[in-house]
Amino acid sequence: MSPVPRLKSRVTEYPFLWRFDPDRYATAYLCSRIHEAQVVAWLLDALRRGWGAKAWPVDVGAKTLRGRAVGALRRRGVARPEQLLHGTTGAGMAGLPDIQAILPGGQAVLVEAKAPAWLKASGKTGRMILDRAAGAPDPTQLAFLTDAHAHGALVGCAWAVTDLFEILGPPPRRLA
Repeated sequence: MSPVPRLKSRVTEYPFLWRFDPDRYATAYLCSRIHEAQVVAWLLDALRRGWGAKAWPVDVGAKTLRGRAVGALRRRGVARPEQLLHGTTGAGMAGLPDIQAILPGGQAVLVEAKAPAWLKASGKTGRMILDRAAGAPDPTQLAFLTDAHAHGALVGCAWAVTDLFEILGPPPRRLA
C-alpha cells in the first residue's frame, strides 16, 4: 500500500513582518484589550518622535463613509450596493495600509496596523486564555505590501510599537 501523499502547506511566507506571534509581546500588553485605533495612534507617535518621520494615517473614517454610501444606495433602490463599493477605500485602492510615512532620508514606510490578541484569565483555572484573536492582514493588504516592498519601501504589519523595530531597525531618537 502506498503512503498517503502530504498536502503542501498553503501558508505563504513574506519578506516582512506579517504574522502575529504572541511570544513577542508581554502578557500584560495582551491583557490590556488594545484596539487597532490605539495601535495606529501609538505607531504614528513613535514614527514621528523616534524615527523623525513624516507620518499620517490612511483611510480614516472611510469605513463609516462606505457604510453611509451603502445605506444611501439601498434607499435609492440599488440592489447589492456593497458590491459596487467592494475593494475600495477612501483613497480608491484596495489593500492600502493604515499608515504611510517618509523617513528623513526619503525612504517610504507603509505599515498595516492590527489589534493584538486579547488574553483573559480563565474563570476555572486562572490561566491565561485567548479572549479574541489578533487582527490579521487580508490577501489584498498582503499583496499591496508585497508590491511596495518589491519597489523598495519598508513595509510590515504591526500590533505594537515594538514591531517597528523589526520593520525599521532601532529608532535614531530615544522613545520615552
